[in-house]
Amino acid sequence: MNEIEECKEMVESYWKSFLTFSADGSIDLAKECLIRFEERIAKHAKAMGDDGKRWMEIIDEQRDLIFDEYTKNPDALKTRLGVSPAPQPLQRNVPTTGQNLGELVVRTAVRATVWESIISIFRLFR
Repeated sequence: MNEIEECKEMVESYWKSFLTFSADGSIDLAKECLIRFEERIAKHAKAMGDDGKRWMEIIDEQRDLIFDEYTKNPDALKTRLGVSPAPQPLQRNVPTTGQNLGELVVRTAVRATVWESIISIFRLFR
């Protein structure tokens, strides 16, 4: 595994944990996950000596990429990482009577005409 793949795997692993804890409502665990990740990459970079700076740049690039992916479509990222997306509100199925929009417009116009006729009749007898 090359450096870029290793960094990508580390960042994705962090995001997976972070999103899982966040989805479960475990905000303290999500914060702890971030702190541990920061400590881990800083320790790793320090152990690498001069190469640590380049390694941190790759980590930052991977963080930016995954953050952009999350910003564009959080549920797609969660699915890709194997994290269950947040539950969506249930949508009620509205029973249809087989009407299309044209039929609905015609029925509405007919009802309006009938009511106008009834109102006109009552006006005649006042």
